[in-house]
Amino acid sequence: MEHGHGGISDALPCLHAFAATGTAAILRVSESSATWTKKFLGLGSQEIMFLMIDSIVSFCQIPPIGIRGSAHSVVRASGYDIDKGYLGSYQEEMLIMCQVESVEGVKNIGEISAVDGIDCIQMGSLDLSASMGYL
Repeated sequence: MEHGHGGISDALPCLHAFAATGTAAILRVSESSATWTKKFLGLGSQEIMFLMIDSIVSFCQIPPIGIRGSAHSVVRASGYDIDKGYLGSYQEEMLIMCQVESVEGVKNIGEISAVDGIDCIQMGSLDLSASMGYL
């Protein structure tokens, strides 16, 4: 969802298709912000990848742990409140990936990987090489 013309309206049918086959779908958030994170998690994706990260785990967690917002009863992620166990299980089912894409990110990889809640770190090789002056 970072590059190209695709948006939320394009992602939803893909998520429906993946759900029908029991296949997980990792959505790359367009922008590392609380607003976009809420939109993507509200679509029902349990796997989310952040780009150009600094502090994002709180975007994924509902208060009092995070700042996601508690609209859980009106979004697809909870089956529009049909899944009564959603609040008790969403954290265990979620995969939070971060993509490190800059020299600064590499310098901070120890701190980034120590953040509770981050499950995976991936290198963004093209943006990383560009930040090093190698296009």
